[in-house]
Amino acid sequence: PEITRHILTGGYPEIWNEKLVADTWLKSYVQTYVQRDVRLLRNITNLALFTRFIHLCASHAGQILNRDEFARLTGVDTKTILAWLGLLENSYIIFLLQPWHNNLNKRIVKSPKLYFYDTGLLCHLLDITNQTSLKKHRHYGFLFENWIISEIKKNRFNAGQQEGLYYFRDNVGNEVDLITEKNGEPFAI
Repeated sequence: PEITRHILTGGYPEIWNEKLVADTWLKSYVQTYVQRDVRLLRNITNLALFTRFIHLCASHAGQILNRDEFARLTGVDTKTILAWLGLLENSYIIFLLQPWHNNLNKRIVKSPKLYFYDTGLLCHLLDITNQTSLKKHRHYGFLFENWIISEIKKNRFNAGQQEGLYYFRDNVGNEVDLITEKNGEPFAI
């Protein structure tokens, strides 16, 4: 129950320190920071499309990113998707976990996986409001994976290890969710 509570609440200090209702705080956060401040950085005029894009990101958290599919589903071009992804990355809303490959085997997936820094925000965007609905959600596995990988990424950042996390997946679906390199070779975490 403690893990699902952490996934659902997320890690924004204000929620924990002031014992706030996470969903209420996150709703305000999305309205003020994500929908207003972040979109103003790129002068995004169509709030409805940008909001659809953010929800699309949430529904694909923990999955391999297909920029062309995002463009098709939102009705904008791929360049706009790339710009919006960069905006959310630079605003520490999402991060892209790059694939590990050594260019020797062309049968390796080379697209990044999309993750959110905060699973509370992710749950809010997916309309998950309690632990029961979280455990029953069809994306629970991706949410759990997102929480673990984002926590590892944050811990590594705090230890001064900002780079060096990857995932590996081949063309038949064999996958390692998180790897790093030791002496130039992949090492599963």
